[in-house]
Amino acid sequence: MADAAAAAADDVMVRVKASDDKIIEMPRKHAKMSVTLGNLLDDLEDADPNAPIPVMNVTSEILEKVKAYCAKHDDAPVKLTLEQETELREQPITGWDKDFVDVPLATLFHMILAANFLDIKPMLNLTCKAVAEMIKGKSPDEIKAIFGIEGEFTEEEKKAVFEEHEWLREDAEEAKAEGDAAGAKE
Repeated sequence: MADAAAAAADDVMVRVKASDDKIIEMPRKHAKMSVTLGNLLDDLEDADPNAPIPVMNVTSEILEKVKAYCAKHDDAPVKLTLEQETELREQPITGWDKDFVDVPLATLFHMILAANFLDIKPMLNLTCKAVAEMIKGKSPDEIKAIFGIEGEFTEEEKKAVFEEHEWLREDAEEAKAEGDAAGAKE
């Protein structure tokens, strides 16, 4: 009896309000694939069931992508085993997942941000892997072209990065020292 009630609750439609004020409906089971939405649903159990859950960081276009992902992967484990993570990293993206991430770069980045904000780890893994596959084996100039980066960092930008990430300065100094040593040997 409890299983039937839980299954019926999973089939209830949840309304999610996007940043552009559009309402997206999805089964509760799919919404709960998002840790963020799941927590909100748990917190709002006594609230009006027809009231939409506001998700002001995500547009309706991207929420539709989230909805499609959750519908396709509603059996995906929320937490992957070490073996599953290794397999995910080593296997190329294929099939439906490949089509899902075959979108303009800006859309892919919005999908990454949405998966991160909504805390949908499998979707975050997939979208980040798509970016990794885009740049794998590419030169720095090719990567700059992919992301539309023009020119080099200004000295002010470099200084700001080094101040924020001190370990980068150490790596850069080691690389420069190695380059100087190799040049001295020639």
